[in-house]
Amino acid sequence: MDVDQAKLLLRIFADGKKLDTIAIRELYLSGYIGIELHSAGKEPIPTAITENGKRVLEGQKPSLFAFVM
Repeated sequence: MDVDQAKLLLRIFADGKKLDTIAIRELYLSGYIGIELHSAGKEPIPTAITENGKRVLEGQKPSLFAFVM
């Protein structure tokens, strides 16, 4: 996921709008959001923007080693 795409999706999430499961998965795997995991078959619920995600929203270059949740 490129930074511009992540920034767009994080803005949608920050505005309280729902993201589809694929977008949630990509943001989570990229370290931009934290999610609450449920049992198999249930939809993941995004819970928070990580520090890495906040840096992307603020326009700073994300660090490869900043996957803090």
